Amino acid sequence: MNAYMQMSIKACIGYLDSFKQGMKVAAMKDDGVINRDEEKLLKRLNKATERYQRELSDLLED
Repeated sequence: MNAYMQMSIKACIGYLDSFKQGMKVAAMKDDGVINRDEEKLLKRLNKATERYQRELSDLLED
């Protein structure tokens, strides 16, 4: 894999970290509290993004 592809994958992994944090902040924005529905959604988002990040990390190792 060339250096540009590696750089893009690493940037995507970093973006996903920022996305997860941004979603947590957004959940607290309206009332300052994360309710049960928001918590469930955040957990699902975290699981999905972590799976994708692992997949991307595996690509970097190949």
